[in-house]
Amino acid sequence: MTLQTATLRLWTLVVATALYCSVAASFRSPAASSARLRHNTLAKSAVVAAGGRCERKGVNEVAKELARTAELTAEAIATENEGAYTRVSPATLHAEEPDVAITPREGRQWRGAYLLSASGTADSYVATVRASNGNTFTLRRTAAGKIVRTAEVCGAKRHW
Repeated sequence: MTLQTATLRLWTLVVATALYCSVAASFRSPAASSARLRHNTLAKSAVVAAGGRCERKGVNEVAKELARTAELTAEAIATENEGAYTRVSPATLHAEEPDVAITPREGRQWRGAYLLSASGTADSYVATVRASNGNTFTLRRTAAGKIVRTAEVCGAKRHW
């Protein structure tokens, strides 16, 4: 974990905890008990989400960086093969760039992230990286040359 990531995580927990403590203290009357219960549940959820396994930003950022490395390597393979991405696969990406981890064991330098799958056609490719927390990040180059980045984080699909 980088110092910047650790600092961000710590501040997120501090803010969530401060919010929990300050608002909980304002609900002293018995009439506010249901509001206090709702707030406590929300504040505790914020603290859990800040340190939660699937939302660990540092792990996700490292996986995204591995996906970008796979992207650059796929482009290099296409350059060597007259613009065709047909040779793109986990094995060829790893052979071209040994830093592209293709197993969880090799992913130690990537904090457990590894290239889950990769394939290509004459004018497009797709590469998917799995983070150590189970989230997946996919880079897709369309036939039109557009790069589309999608992710499945905590079970929700989104762009990154």
